[in-house]
Amino acid sequence: MEGAEGFASMTELKAASATPLRAWLVVVACLLAQIAASGLATRTFPLFLTTWSKDLQVPVSTLQLGLAGDGIMCALLAPLIGLLVDRSSPHRLLIIGVVGLAIFHFGISIMSAPWHYIVLYGAWLPVSVLLATSIPANAIVSRWFVKHRGLALGVTATGLSASGVFLPSIITAAMAGIGWRSIWLAAAALIAIVVLPLVVFIVRDRPPGVREDLSPERELGLKTPSAELGWLDILRNRNFALLVIGFLSMMLVHGGYGANLTPIVESRGIDPAGAAIILASLSLSQLLWTLLAGWLSDRFGNRLPIASYAFLAAVGGFTVAYGADFKTLLCGTVLLGFAQSFWPLLASALANEFGAGGLGRAFGLTTAFLPLSSFAPFSIAKFHETFGSYVVPLDGMAFLCLLGAVALFFLRERNTMSGGDRLALA
Repeated sequence: MEGAEGFASMTELKAASATPLRAWLVVVACLLAQIAASGLATRTFPLFLTTWSKDLQVPVSTLQLGLAGDGIMCALLAPLIGLLVDRSSPHRLLIIGVVGLAIFHFGISIMSAPWHYIVLYGAWLPVSVLLATSIPANAIVSRWFVKHRGLALGVTATGLSASGVFLPSIITAAMAGIGWRSIWLAAAALIAIVVLPLVVFIVRDRPPGVREDLSPERELGLKTPSAELGWLDILRNRNFALLVIGFLSMMLVHGGYGANLTPIVESRGIDPAGAAIILASLSLSQLLWTLLAGWLSDRFGNRLPIASYAFLAAVGGFTVAYGADFKTLLCGTVLLGFAQSFWPLLASALANEFGAGGLGRAFGLTTAFLPLSSFAPFSIAKFHETFGSYVVPLDGMAFLCLLGAVALFFLRERNTMSGGDRLALA
């Protein structure tokens, strides 16, 4: 493989290297968009279950179906969104997604019937989340960075967990004072007034002066142009298959436990305040492990870090399955943070395999497998309602995560340039 001149001119290099601050501001804006998408809708979702169950007069397991519907629709639409990201402007798609998130939060604040909840979570939220989070954000960040791509992707991905660090305690206190409707209405206003302008005026598809096409064949010497990279080409890729197996195994154990965290913790005799602390620890650990993942990717590659993350997540799953006291559950929850911190490693591995020009399609197709894990929360809730136990389903999902870790150890690391030799786009 030739040097940087093989895929960017010296003019492009100078233009890119002159905008390091702008590159990191783009990361911050993408991070805030992901906080807006995950803060109330998923990260603090368990805190609203009991109240929604009473107000809407439906069982908790039915509410979990709304989350499953979100996962299914995301999976069905993700390949299309990935294709749009590669062939159009991810910045414009990101703007549309943030607008959709503001409308979603407003809709939740005024819902009064179960079908309102199902439509908002099962139809509106998936489109908004896909357009406002990982697929366009990763594509944009990958075009702004190469040398520090792993770290930049890691910082961006922390948006998926950062809100869960501070929001649980705030929401627990606010629920008694202003109620859940006012909380969601305030979130809608913040997204529209703060996040949307930042995304509109700061984010751009690529650095000024850099050509749009940093495609796989230019980055990695592939024979197939990115415009011709099809979904079958991606599906037949060995590394892609292994990444999907590992990705699903971690999503199973995290989704099953995370969405049922409050009921599980309270079933062990821990009060709501303790449950809020444990929920916050899940997001805090995800944030820290996500940042670590970005650094590990730049320093050691992706195979060993992502396989290790899956193994530690499996250990966490077994720990929360049998944990009967606050300290044990807290320890297991911190370990389970690894199960949602792999996103920078996944994005970096896909970018290395298919190039920045094919990342949208590859990442979108990966997300298409989400339905295989989206029923984990419902399954755990239903098993408990039927048999009165959380241990068996948590054990099963932790074991599958362990198998996923084994699969990830067989990834073949592409021989890319070392960090110091890569093109520095920031």
